Amino acid sequence: MNEKLPKIIGKQVYIRPLQKDDFENWSNAGESKEFRIMCGASKDSKAPATKKMKDKFKKAIDQKSGLHFAIIKKADEVYVGSCRLHMVNQCDNNARLAIGLLSTYFGKGYGTDAIKCLLKFGFKTMKLHRIELRVLDFNKRGIGAYKKCGFKEDGILRENAYIDGKYYDDIMMSILESEFKE
Repeated sequence: MNEKLPKIIGKQVYIRPLQKDDFENWSNAGESKEFRIMCGASKDSKAPATKKMKDKFKKAIDQKSGLHFAIIKKADEVYVGSCRLHMVNQCDNNARLAIGLLSTYFGKGYGTDAIKCLLKFGFKTMKLHRIELRVLDFNKRGIGAYKKCGFKEDGILRENAYIDGKYYDDIMMSILESEFKE
């Protein structure tokens, strides 16, 4: 299935299916403490063991845990992160979006551009009606990028994430196909 996924071109980046040689870059995202915290891990958590990461990556490239893409900077063909559509529900035509960038590339617009590419794939190619996501309430940069792409807040899962002895809200956001603007 992986080879059937298209390459989707944005303004600054393009997304393409994850490939075996992306493993080192892909696993480097998990090395970033900030990235792990944005995913709900403790600030003292360690990056997952290599074996566990390799097993998770194999599922990703085999597309067994969603539709996984590498995010590649167009200017120099550098890997900047990954994104995916998962929890795809074909009966209701919806899916959940997730994205992660290497911390070096935060705040440069690459995430927003990659999200738009993934939304284009979801709405135009997969013919989805709705794409949703969950984001921790302290991830202001992520929330801003999602809003810039057209996501709207659906609600809050109050104190849903327990991190370092404190509870945080999960914000549920979504975008409908009719709201998507390329």
